[in-house]
Amino acid sequence: KEAMIPWFALALVTLTLPERLPMLRSLNNFRDIADASSHLRKGLVFRSATPAEVSVEDLAQLQSCFGQFSVVDLRPRSTAIDDDGAQLLLNQTVHVDLLSKRTVRNRLVTDRLHIALPLIPFRIMRAIPLPWVRPWAVHVMDVGIRRFLDTIELADVYWWILRDQPDDVRAAIELCARDHPVLLHCAHGKDRTGVVVALLLHICGASKESIAAEYARSSEWGCSEQGQDLMLKAMPARYRERFRQWGVESVGDPSIKWAQFAKWCDAEPETILVLWQRIKNRYGSVDRYLDTIGLDAAARSRISASLCSDEAAAQSGHASSPVAFRVSNA
Repeated sequence: KEAMIPWFALALVTLTLPERLPMLRSLNNFRDIADASSHLRKGLVFRSATPAEVSVEDLAQLQSCFGQFSVVDLRPRSTAIDDDGAQLLLNQTVHVDLLSKRTVRNRLVTDRLHIALPLIPFRIMRAIPLPWVRPWAVHVMDVGIRRFLDTIELADVYWWILRDQPDDVRAAIELCARDHPVLLHCAHGKDRTGVVVALLLHICGASKESIAAEYARSSEWGCSEQGQDLMLKAMPARYRERFRQWGVESVGDPSIKWAQFAKWCDAEPETILVLWQRIKNRYGSVDRYLDTIGLDAAARSRISASLCSDEAAAQSGHASSPVAFRVSNA
């Protein structure tokens, strides 16, 4: 049987939320995105790193504070099941593959063909069983691959997501605009999650400076030993040992540090500002980009009304309408 809950119930729920989030030792990089803007209602959209290791006790705290909530993982299920931990939330999770292997493969080839193409002969030469040829080819390949990877910035990866997977970007945003709390995450909870949160905050009226500052809150976690280890695990298996040799700070020789890997683990506010400028250069504005992926002004109004306070929504012309929503009454 389904019960109808009047529109003002959502405001009542918001008023009864705890003033501070519970301390969750088993859920990393966890926070309410409403901390970034006074426009947003608290207790509706949270972000975190993978919750695979969340404990029974911490899960009970979440449910006590916020009731039942949805979980959106910005990775395919086939990737998520490899996470360490009990994965208590896996079966209630919706998956959106926001950075597919196909996107990465195509972009690495098309965007940096001038670096990748000269390496092909040496890749072939690695298979030649001559004592002097194979080591030389392996060395040249290693130097070339590192040079290749050193050209890839986080803003590039975020741009690939926006340009190549617009349907998935739209789906992820729409899944966050619900009438109940949503936990949004990926592996690190910084990159794919950061892109979606940035767009949500923009839709809700946050400035690009506020959005960049919210993104930068993931820096401490990302650069921590545990954060770096998780980033390494997210890399293709065939490269992990090579990355260690190059100097992944927390798992390699502390006297050697591969600067590019450290940048991938970080969350510098400048990354969002660079991404916003790319959007402006290509589309004219973030709103126009959102128009192209099917989130026009009317859709953005609905999202804003569902996530923003009534006062903030009214200021932008998106005041909540007195329409009931349905919940299951088991």
